[in-house]
Amino acid sequence: MGFAGAALSLAYGIYDFFTTNGIAELAPWYVYVREATGLPTVVFRWLPMLPIGLAAVGTSAIRAGALGGWGILPLAMGLSGGAYHLTDSDGVMEMGAAHASFGVVYSLSWVFLGWLLWTRSNATKDHTPQR
Repeated sequence: MGFAGAALSLAYGIYDFFTTNGIAELAPWYVYVREATGLPTVVFRWLPMLPIGLAAVGTSAIRAGALGGWGILPLAMGLSGGAYHLTDSDGVMEMGAAHASFGVVYSLSWVFLGWLLWTRSNATKDHTPQR
């Protein structure tokens, strides 16, 4: 679900780029899904795939102990991203300050994840013997 969410986020960005700049007038992807499945549009338009996938990965990582002490990070990222979507003006609840707060936490969690990956990458390079 996390990979699907990332792919959908990329698709949303490309769609917004084309429609905002007037390059092409495209119908949103969920219109085609609605025609094929008959499900309401709001199900596909609002579903935050990436936060759901992150929460699932975090829950699985905590149960399996796969990420050590960092298993809580994807869970926290998924929950803060889900809360960000819930408090959006188009979402279930309209809460401006909460929406901004969850957005900041969600964004900073991605920065923290990048920092962790960067430091782990550099630590591995420093301790690798050179021949």
